[in-house]
Amino acid sequence: LKIDVYERELERNQIQMRYLSQQIQPHFILNAMNVLYSYEPEDYQLSRKMILCIAKYFRYVVNANSDFVLLQDEMDHIKNYFEIQKARFPGNFFSLVHCHNELTHAFIPPLLVQNFAENTIKHSLKSGEKIVIAVTADYVEPQESHRKIRIVIEDDGAGISDEILQKIRTFQETGKMQTGLGIGITNTIERMKHLYADQATIVIGR
Repeated sequence: LKIDVYERELERNQIQMRYLSQQIQPHFILNAMNVLYSYEPEDYQLSRKMILCIAKYFRYVVNANSDFVLLQDEMDHIKNYFEIQKARFPGNFFSLVHCHNELTHAFIPPLLVQNFAENTIKHSLKSGEKIVIAVTADYVEPQESHRKIRIVIEDDGAGISDEILQKIRTFQETGKMQTGLGIGITNTIERMKHLYADQATIVIGR
């Protein structure tokens, strides 16, 4: 029994370490800073807005060390994250983020939604194309006594390739790391499994 408890705790710590390692992403930081650097002196208001967005982003990410955060805080973080991305892709990226009023004080794992929002941008936003990303949080069945939360991220871009989708499904079924599959999705699947067991489901498709 002690060995079993120890192994579960070890697995939890490994998942947590991978989660922490992905919190600060150098490529995203550099891209955001490059956008800020590219502004002309007359773009003063844009520069102020960008600095504020970056500051909000880091404040949330650095402090997201607990197992759960308020869903409203995560959704506000997504709105801010999208504002930074819109500065990177002006005129090509549009977004909608909505949370059901009764769910604002629900709890979810931190950066859960951002991981999938990042992948949506990565796989759907191509140079010169325009896409719309919608993030909504609602109840699965509003009339049920034990209602489940459903968070949906959808876009009208190209979407994730069939090859990546197959690797995700294989990882979900076997737990074995797949070559070419990013740490964001795999770590999110592991965290969800650890925190919710079979009470939560992740569905990814096109």
